[in-house]
Amino acid sequence: MSSYSEQTWYSVYDSVSVVQNALQGTVLYQEAPASQSSDNQSPSYAITQYLLREVPEFWRLPKLRQKAKCQKGWENPEGDQFFEKQRKTADNADKKTAKHFFRMMKNIGHDMHQMTDVFCINGLNPDKQAILDMCVAPGGFLATALRINPQARAIGFSLPKSEGGHNVLLPKHHNVSLKFLDITLLATDMGRLDIPNGHPDAGKFLPRQFSSEQRFDLVICDGQVLRTHERATYREHREARRLTLTQLALGLEHVKLGGTMIVLLHKVESRRYGMLQHLGQTICTTKLSMSIVWTLISC
Repeated sequence: MSSYSEQTWYSVYDSVSVVQNALQGTVLYQEAPASQSSDNQSPSYAITQYLLREVPEFWRLPKLRQKAKCQKGWENPEGDQFFEKQRKTADNADKKTAKHFFRMMKNIGHDMHQMTDVFCINGLNPDKQAILDMCVAPGGFLATALRINPQARAIGFSLPKSEGGHNVLLPKHHNVSLKFLDITLLATDMGRLDIPNGHPDAGKFLPRQFSSEQRFDLVICDGQVLRTHERATYREHREARRLTLTQLALGLEHVKLGGTMIVLLHKVESRRYGMLQHLGQTICTTKLSMSIVWTLISC
């Protein structure tokens, strides 16, 4: 590796630390009560006002939220029953429902690509193209990426079905390697070599899955915490941050210079994700010469 590349990847490791510190910082943040601070002084309010001015899609979002709130949500007695049914359908999907979710993710990926070309890998050697999907199930995004880059090699991680994970419906392919494990337990890849014996998950942390030189043109980080996932009690209040941090840290460490990351976020106006987007833009423009596409779900 050249000295330039070494310096660049040292910057990547620094950026990973910044991501970790930023996410940890959100734990300490609390909105001031109304008696101490008005809503229009909160970070979320400032981000919301900016998005309302600059993003037409976000301008329509409050109306959709209010409509859902009235028809199926908190202002309707049937709202709890509706959302409970939705959760049960997602948690216990039969083959028909699973195929529906798979097709839905492929369609979303298609629409994203039509607008941004996000899944297109540029390079002179198609047989050396590489894709990493940090949380692959059901496989719709990876299926889209492989349709657009048919010669690419791909690695996908997914929570095992025995631990509450979903089925991967991606057709078997010799260029695709699937690993069924909990990525938040990749302690060695995250730089933790010594686990205290008294740790609740001491016997569950996993050995290295990535080589130090392994790089990917496209990294997909769209994993979400599953209600069906059985995990230690200490993880419950921080699992969403654990999963986000793991995907970002490993994704940043193993994305190629000039590569692309696709990251799923919820509620784009929140302080936490506003900070992440700002940090991501800073990394892209000053350190990696890469691109991050934030897939935003603001419901």
